[in-house]
Amino acid sequence: MLPYLTDYENDRRLFRPRVVNAILVLLPFMVLYRATELWFSDMYWFDYMKQGHYGLMWAGLCLLSVRKPRFALVAAYGDAAAIVIASFTGDALWEYNKLTATPENYIKSCEGRLAHHAPWIWIQLFFAVMVLYVAYARQIEPRIKARRERRGK
Repeated sequence: MLPYLTDYENDRRLFRPRVVNAILVLLPFMVLYRATELWFSDMYWFDYMKQGHYGLMWAGLCLLSVRKPRFALVAAYGDAAAIVIASFTGDALWEYNKLTATPENYIKSCEGRLAHHAPWIWIQLFFAVMVLYVAYARQIEPRIKARRERRGK
């Protein structure tokens, strides 16, 4: 049996926003990937993320954008900002630590002062963004909606 016209129209209305959300989620990863190829290929964290992690994060967030578009958008742009901040901060910290390192620090270069701290900075920033968004969605947004309903808007 053929679907009714109204079902087709409803499907189209649901499909367009999902495609737009997927494109908006894709945008920061496309920009970061292209910027990494053009300018930031010598930076540790950008180069590491270019080796496939941009694609993995994007694929996961695109799938998530079908059900929770706002969360996926916040995660995508928060992740992009965390990657940029972590890369620049991690490289600056690494260069500073290399200048002030003593010979004992070179014995265990994978730990401590001579390690690259960008992954840890990225994890902290990304989870801070997620915690702030969840706190906003659970605590502040319901209060705003309740206040609007009381006003009658």
